Amino acid sequence: MSGIPYIPSSAPFTAEQRAWLNGYLAGLFTDANLGEPCPTPQPAPPEPSEPLLVLFGSQSGTAEGLARKFAKEAEMRGFAPRVMELNAAAKLDLTQEPRAIIITSTWGDGDPPDNATAFWSHLSAETAPKLDNLSYSVLALGDKNYAEFCGAGKKFDERLEKLGAKRIYARVDCDIDYESPARSWMEGVWPALKSVASSPLSVAGTSAGSSVSINGHSGTDHGPLSREELLPNQPFSRTPDYQPQAQRPRIRQRYAAFRDRSRRFRPRLRSRRRARRNAAELSGARGRNHSRARLRR
Repeated sequence: MSGIPYIPSSAPFTAEQRAWLNGYLAGLFTDANLGEPCPTPQPAPPEPSEPLLVLFGSQSGTAEGLARKFAKEAEMRGFAPRVMELNAAAKLDLTQEPRAIIITSTWGDGDPPDNATAFWSHLSAETAPKLDNLSYSVLALGDKNYAEFCGAGKKFDERLEKLGAKRIYARVDCDIDYESPARSWMEGVWPALKSVASSPLSVAGTSAGSSVSINGHSGTDHGPLSREELLPNQPFSRTPDYQPQAQRPRIRQRYAAFRDRSRRFRPRLRSRRRARRNAAELSGARGRNHSRARLRR
């Protein structure tokens, strides 16, 4: 259309109505004559995230908290983490999983926590499948006051290796003061996970059974020590999104360990209290009988 229609002055409209209609027609037909609009540029599709399975075995919540913290940082680093307890992973097809991180505590005499026993039964069975495509690393929590120190983490680590899984980073065994060695383990796991993401066949292998000591905590050999491991008392670099938090007092860590031990020996404590109560009642009965004998005299 070459021209834009308008309302003539002879039309039965007031001047204001005619001005409004002429403006409306001008805008309507101007947009129609512009042709098809240019396509808006589409944003580039996001890079696909690498799948990562984060498993935890926790009795008091410490291992679960570390696992969720690890998963949150993994998401910021370009991974697609799935966090679940170890018992839930027993229903998964681990032969199709490329990467797995296990953070577990130990319960009793080297046994897995309650939410990891089903996974251990599945993993230790003779019918357990081969896991040649799985790359993994283990962070074990424990207490050196017990003979089977970090026994559950050691069992998972050794069994996964026997099933053909590839250990991409050293297992680290943490004592009650777990925060520093756990952070060092996390910082070392990231480049190992990236190497698996870029090249599934290139795995930073480690020899089974070789161990080192990180700030007083044992772990499998994983090459040169980092600055944080060599200088445990010096501040180490944080990720850009990391928000420093106030360090928990040492007494809270001791209290957490005491709470775990008290739960473990709660039946024994109950029996002791019952024995003391019975002894007190017996002593009171003897006292009352003695008083009655004196009154009779």
